[in-house]
Amino acid sequence: MSRRETSLKARPLQARSVDTLRRLLDATERLLAERHFEEITLHEIMELSGVSTGSFYARFHSKEDLLPHLYTEHSDGLRARMAADTDPARWRGVALAARIRALVTSPVRSYRARRGLLRAVALLARARPAAVAHSALRERDDQYRAAAALLLECRAEIRHAAPDLAVPAGLFFVLAACRDKILFAEAPHPASVKLTDDQLAAELAHALHAYLTVPPPASP
Repeated sequence: MSRRETSLKARPLQARSVDTLRRLLDATERLLAERHFEEITLHEIMELSGVSTGSFYARFHSKEDLLPHLYTEHSDGLRARMAADTDPARWRGVALAARIRALVTSPVRSYRARRGLLRAVALLARARPAAVAHSALRERDDQYRAAAALLLECRAEIRHAAPDLAVPAGLFFVLAACRDKILFAEAPHPASVKLTDDQLAAELAHALHAYLTVPPPASP
């Protein structure tokens, strides 16, 4: 999710406004490390940040408007990490299995490290799809393509009949499982499967490798 122009009533151009936004975001992030976003009150954010309610409403409509700004910062860091992680020079001569393990381990760690924020953003995106900017969608598309290209460099190891379809589909399966198991671990379905993060990463890597390298059964 990229920054929504409508989430701020006034863009923070002056040093004081920038500092106010910074304190609000830092306070929200600290609270998200302890509790779900829906359990956090605006009063708690105000108290921890030292920002007055009047100052908050001069800039925002609701506490939900903080999320796109927090996610923008996360996304900036993610973009840099993905660029480094998918740099072709880094993977020259590396087999498919090792590439898959790295690409699976990274989101498991990322989701765990920023669980509170990413859970809140996921819920917001489902409840208010328009809150997701087109630029963010394009950015995610670019990251999918970069990860897929990294695996498709090992096309000779892939036995699936349609590698160009299977690789992005497999990455989607992996990310969907990570989101469900880590961000929504308390929900009935993910809670019914007992896995540590290390086990989750290992099993997803194994599943993706098998999906790409084991020939599908012949049609009857």
